[in-house]
Amino acid sequence: MDQDPYKPPTSDLDKGDPGRSNSFWWKFYCWFNASAMLIAMIALPQLEGQTLLDTLDVAVSVVATVGLFGFAYYKPIYTMVFWRYFFYVALLETLLYSVLLPALGVKRYGEVSALDGYYLFELGYATLMLSALNMYAYKRPFIWRRAA
Repeated sequence: MDQDPYKPPTSDLDKGDPGRSNSFWWKFYCWFNASAMLIAMIALPQLEGQTLLDTLDVAVSVVATVGLFGFAYYKPIYTMVFWRYFFYVALLETLLYSVLLPALGVKRYGEVSALDGYYLFELGYATLMLSALNMYAYKRPFIWRRAA
């Protein structure tokens, strides 16, 4: 220790990662979702009876998967403001595509939706995605502080 009273003290400041890590299950969901999106993007051109809404659903889902990756690994991707707006786009698209269209009997991906176990799985899947996007945009400010 230096005894010079005119010399300011030194301090080792750690400007690194705060040591936060997201749960394994969010990372698993992220990679499961990315695999499903890859399969959907490959299969979409071969589907008969697809509509513009089907293509829009896949496009929104791909962007949501990018946001899910950012949330799962606490990585800032693009800007927080973008993800805040995109959350509402994804919410509206989910309500229209996954709730309203099946209730009206409109075909999705060339087939009429049935209110069965697969439909309940789809709603749960969408709920997980929307909650991840919400947490990414609104509930995890430390992700965006590191980017600044």
